Amino acid sequence: MKVLILIIGLAWISLNCSSQDAIIRTNGERIDCEILSVDSTNVYFYLTNGNKNVKTSLSQDKIEKIYYNYEGEFDENTSTPDSILMRREGLTYKYYHKGIILSNIELSGILSLNQSAFQEFKSARSSIAMAYILGFSGGFLIGWPIGTAIAGKDPQWYMAAIGGGLILLSIPFSRDAKMKTHNAIDIYNGGLSKTSYIKKEVLLGFTTNGIGVCLIF
Repeated sequence: MKVLILIIGLAWISLNCSSQDAIIRTNGERIDCEILSVDSTNVYFYLTNGNKNVKTSLSQDKIEKIYYNYEGEFDENTSTPDSILMRREGLTYKYYHKGIILSNIELSGILSLNQSAFQEFKSARSSIAMAYILGFSGGFLIGWPIGTAIAGKDPQWYMAAIGGGLILLSIPFSRDAKMKTHNAIDIYNGGLSKTSYIKKEVLLGFTTNGIGVCLIF
């Protein structure tokens, strides 16, 4: 039973521990933190002060860049109107497109417009499917002996130990899925940035044939 508790404890710690986010200020200073949300004017985040998490915020005009888990760059200042934005809310991420939260199906549909991004996203879905299978199986194996014990029968705790092991095995797949999803979004947004910010300039002047207009890209 002690082994089971240890396994479940390790699984819980692994699921809830993640690499830090980071904010790069306009003066070059880096702030390691846990980003909670981003709006049009401020970034809200937790700072670790000793053993306490202090909630604070920073104005967007004082921020150069924002990084989520160092896996993908998030920078609203350089995003296009069609960019997909990643926002960490609690222990999960939500993905926005033109201010609307995307479902997995909607996210897949948008990423399918970029073949490289879509392939990366499909790989992410394969990883998350494996994580779900392992996690569900592990949860079932843990729950079965617990239910048996509640019913007053002799539980087979080795099943729970196996279940805890399966949950631990699901963690790398879950992290891989998140990393690949963020990579897919970076690829998609990177493709937009190459085509959405073409500088256009209209010149009006005199030519040998009279007044002419020249459009420069």
